[in-house]
Parts: sequence; structure tokens; C-alpha cells
Amino acid sequence: MTKKIAGIFLILIASGVWLYLDLLNKQELGSAEQIHLSVETARAEAKKRADMKENFENLTLIYLNHCQVAAEDANNNYMEVAELAMAPRKNGKKDVPQILEEEAEKIKTAAMAVCQKIYNGRLQSGI
Repeated sequence: MTKKIAGIFLILIASGVWLYLDLLNKQELGSAEQIHLSVETARAEAKKRADMKENFENLTLIYLNHCQVAAEDANNNYMEVAELAMAPRKNGKKDVPQILEEEAEKIKTAAMAVCQKIYNGRLQSGI
């Protein structure tokens, strides 16, 4: 009789331990699923931020290129106006004085430097 009671008691204890371990396992699985979802969300957010950064850098580079093209166009327009202002020589050609060409190049260089400064400032500030 005591063997039967001891056996039933051991079966009950083993069943209780098994149910408790099953409960712990389910809790761990739930925690693992939450961690997995958190990691997936973090990955998606990191990818989104990387894409936004790349798009920002590309857009800023496009602005830099447009600014430099505008500086080059302004230089070309200045030289055209300077040529129009010059009186033609005997052979029909117009010569622009070297000092005008040097000044135009200085202005273009300064404009390109401003473009580069704006570009660097935007990259640093992220605006």
C-alpha cells in the first residue's frame, strides 16, 4: 500500500514538475519571439535610416553639382559679355584682356569654393 501511495506521490510530483517546466518553456518561447520581433524591427529601422542617409547624400551631391554648373555658366556668361563689350580688331576677332579672364577665373573659383563649403556644411549638419 505504501508503495502505491509513494508511486502515486512520485507520479504527481513528476507531473507537477513537468507542467512547471512546460510553463517555463512556453514563457521562454514567448520571450524569444518578442526578441526576434524586436531584432527584425531594429533591422528594418536601420535599413530605413541607411537608405535615408544615402538619399540625403545623393541629393546633397546633386545640389553641389548644380551649384558648380551654375558657377561655370555664370563664368561663361561673364566672358561672353566681356567679348561683346570689346571692340573688334582689324581681323574681326575680339580679344578679351588677360586681366578680365583672370578675374573671371577668380570669381568662378570663389563660387565653386562656396558650393563646396555649403556641401560640406550640409553633410556635417545633416540638413
